[in-house]
Amino acid sequence: WCCGNESLPWLQVDLGYSRSIYAIDTMGNPNINMLVKTFKIEYREDGQLWKWYTLNGLTKIFDGNTQTDVVVRNYFDPPIAARFVKLYPLQHENYRCMRWEMYTC
Repeated sequence: WCCGNESLPWLQVDLGYSRSIYAIDTMGNPNINMLVKTFKIEYREDGQLWKWYTLNGLTKIFDGNTQTDVVVRNYFDPPIAARFVKLYPLQHENYRCMRWEMYTC
């Protein structure tokens, strides 16, 4: 996924139904040295309001990638229950490009 120059871009996924999400992996684009260094996550169950993933009452800023060809795993502790998940890239290198995968149960 790569996005343009929007001021606050985001990527949303619909998992089809609510699931427990335990972790997220991210990776940059190794072919053209583009990656997301930090990001935040917003989520919701069907029919509810969006919530930021927080830690100690503050919106959690996740560490992303510093190298394009290395997978970075971040855990949700506690796991989140969600059907919809939005990823907001914050800091990036060259361009906001990334691959991501969530681990559910």
